[in-house]
Amino acid sequence: MAPIAFQGDRPYARSLHPDRFQPTPLDTERLPEAGWDPALHTAMRAKGRPAYEEALLDDLLDDVRRGHPHPNP
Repeated sequence: MAPIAFQGDRPYARSLHPDRFQPTPLDTERLPEAGWDPALHTAMRAKGRPAYEEALLDDLLDDVRRGHPHPNP
């Protein structure tokens, strides 16, 4: 599981697919709250698009190399 630092609204926005690749939209009516970051829920409802953890792979690998979370998630 990704560290909480990568489960917020800013990492979500960075991990969205480019517009030309439109994945299946999120069912925002069934989207659960994100208690650790309310802004994440707001961003996901506003965009209505899934994000992919793979888009943040470089950041995650940098964290592993440094042994600490990314300073600017």
